[in-house]
Amino acid sequence: MQGVVGQKPWVKDPLVVRKRWSEDEYNLIDHGEGNPLCFAIMWDDGLVVPHPPIIRGLELTKKALLAAGHKGGWYTFPCHLLRSFVVPVTDWKPPKHGEIYDSIVSSHVPSCCKS
Repeated sequence: MQGVVGQKPWVKDPLVVRKRWSEDEYNLIDHGEGNPLCFAIMWDDGLVVPHPPIIRGLELTKKALLAAGHKGGWYTFPCHLLRSFVVPVTDWKPPKHGEIYDSIVSSHVPSCCKS
């Protein structure tokens, strides 16, 4: 990432966010120096399931996070409060995603087609 950011891509593409490299940010100085962090994995959104290679990549990522010392579990309070606690690597399910999808789709169905 340092190499990419060092090329200053915003000079060539004005849509790229101007973000200079920061060693402190990279080392997560403001976030307990990266230990512990909070992770949630969304396996699917309840409507679309990723292809097997994507699922395999997510599984490998979860295993790597657990191997790095991040414990599994679920907490009901925000992740930023977990500085001194065991950090969850949890499976995340988006709330009401199906309802939102249904409302969007039904709002675009012509009135002649609604029953």
